[in-house]
Amino acid sequence: MPKKEKVFRCAMYLRLSKEDDSIATASNSIVNQEKMIRMYIGDHDDLVFKKKYVDDGVSGSGFDRTGFNQMMRDADAGEIDCIIVKDLSRFGRNSIDVGHYIEEIFPYTGLRFIAINDRYDSNNYVGDAGGFEISIKNLISQIYAQDASKKSRQAFNLRLKTENTLVFKRYMVMLLMKTKSLYWTENLQKL
Repeated sequence: MPKKEKVFRCAMYLRLSKEDDSIATASNSIVNQEKMIRMYIGDHDDLVFKKKYVDDGVSGSGFDRTGFNQMMRDADAGEIDCIIVKDLSRFGRNSIDVGHYIEEIFPYTGLRFIAINDRYDSNNYVGDAGGFEISIKNLISQIYAQDASKKSRQAFNLRLKTENTLVFKRYMVMLLMKTKSLYWTENLQKL
């Protein structure tokens, strides 16, 4: 009798940070991440959808995220045994922490991890976390997050300076108009 293939109860994890949203393409949206993961699950007989976890508007540079924390609690409770993300950057942008989950936590707990666009499936790397390629992708993701954060702060500061300059200019014009008005009012009264 042939051995029956294990069916994994899958969690889809969706994340989009504020920085990603401001420079996002449609492919990064929460809706499109979900569509991609649902299609992936539908194409694989050994996967069944169990639950969706979302962190919308939350940075991937840390792991203190509501949706992520709930997903990990559910994994600990045995409700799910597979996590699927669009790509590694949706899971997290801190290369050390992401590597820790992929290389240590998930193998220890028996959780399967799939990053679709990165073509990573932990079932294909039993005893190996994917090696150098995954480490490089994690590092690039971290650098991207730091760069996006820096650019976002620069854009905000530029906007703040521009708006403050505009407000200052309007104030000066109003002050000048008021001063001229007072000058003419005082001089007219003398006549």
